[in-house]
Parts: sequence; structure tokens; C-alpha cells
Amino acid sequence: MWLEKPERIAALAMLTVIGLLVYAVIQRQVRLYLRTHDQQIPGNKGATATPTAAVVLALFAQVALLQFWASITAPATWSR
Repeated sequence: MWLEKPERIAALAMLTVIGLLVYAVIQRQVRLYLRTHDQQIPGNKGATATPTAAVVLALFAQVALLQFWASITAPATWSR
């Protein structure tokens, strides 16, 4: 990837910072929830109340999004 323009380098740096902020917020919110509810989730070395964001995201690896598109036509009685 060639980023010859300073604006593009700055934009890539900003996207990296935003990504790290999202990562940190995920980790903080999960840890806060687990602490306030006195719970644990599976971690790399057994159950933990202080998981990293990587562990949290890995738990969602099995989640899949299924979208079904249906073509619905209105009955003839609905048309004017």
C-alpha cells in the first residue's frame, strides 16, 4: 500500500487510533460488566473476570449473520 500524500498517511494514522480506541472500549466495558455482576467468561487459561478484547472477540467467532431476502408483492386489492 503506497501512501505518498501526507493527508493519506494522517488518515491511516487516524483510523488506527480510532480502531485502538474501539478495542479499548470493548475491553473496558466487558471488564466493568463482569466486575459489577461478579461473573467470569472463558479465557485463554480458564475463566477470567479480566479478559482482553481479543478473548472477547474470539468468543463471537461462532456467531454468523444470516440474511434472507424475500420479494413480497402487494395483492391486487391494495393497488389504486
